[in-house]
Amino acid sequence: MTRALSAFGIVVIVLFAVTGFTGTSPAQQPPTAVTEISAEMGSCTVDFRVTNFVGEPIYNAKIATQIRHGFLGKRKLDLEAGTNSEGRARFVKMPERVKHPLQFEARWGGDSTIITWDPGNNCHAEYPVLLGKSNPEKPAQSEQ
Repeated sequence: MTRALSAFGIVVIVLFAVTGFTGTSPAQQPPTAVTEISAEMGSCTVDFRVTNFVGEPIYNAKIATQIRHGFLGKRKLDLEAGTNSEGRARFVKMPERVKHPLQFEARWGGDSTIITWDPGNNCHAEYPVLLGKSNPEKPAQSEQ
């Protein structure tokens, strides 16, 4: 019995050492796969690449849209995706035709912008999105 308990203790210590001291965790390293969200309504795609004004990708910027469909547009489908570590997000299986162009709102920090997309004009669209300070090199001006 003592031998079984000591063997169990060694296994627990080894498992703790392997999992507890690796120094990396999934929360520290953002995913690199492109974040995809599907509307399941068609074959169109919309790709976004979100960067700041220096050109660096922005991780976890939120991009959201609402698709109205059905009789008189009574049904609504809300979609939202966060960008990956490369600043990319993709909306797939989007409708080929819509009554009004779709508006995507990209948000990060306190900044946001609206991107308008019409699948009738461009079924497979790619949009660069700039978010953040408009001119990071210029210091804030103080009133005197």
